[in-house]
Amino acid sequence: MSDYSSFNESPQTYKARKELKRILEKEDYIIEEEVELEDVTNNMEEEIYPPYRADMIVTKTFIIELDPETNKKGKAKGHGTRRKRIHDQWRDKNVRNQSKLKTVRLKPEDILNYDESLTLHEIDHQLRDQ
Repeated sequence: MSDYSSFNESPQTYKARKELKRILEKEDYIIEEEVELEDVTNNMEEEIYPPYRADMIVTKTFIIELDPETNKKGKAKGHGTRRKRIHDQWRDKNVRNQSKLKTVRLKPEDILNYDESLTLHEIDHQLRDQ
């Protein structure tokens, strides 16, 4: 947090900011504080000075793997053979442990056939379970 905000915030706002940051960091969100949004203009498209300053910009980065499912005899469900799926699981763990990126695995068929909200629900579900 910058000195600018700590001098201008009430104690309650300061505590709330600190708590929110703790909650979001635990869920692997990337948090930028006191970010000037220089591209934001007023309703007449004139520059604003000083620029609007957002308290926080919060983003979450994760990997999406599209893994088809097959019913073919001798093939495992998911990404190819059982051996390939185990390889994928280890890769996901290594990526998670080393780069803090979670991996979401989706079936292309589901994305094409399901409602958008179901796809988003599945993504949220997998991110919470890791």
